[in-house]
Amino acid sequence: IEEKDPLEFFTMIQSRSLARDLFVAYS
Repeated sequence: IEEKDPLEFFTMIQSRSLARDLFVAYS
């Protein structure tokens, strides 16, 4: 099992949710 940086994981989730918010805002 590859150990990942928690901060990197959080950033991925953050950017994913942010992208969804932007998508909804511009829809």
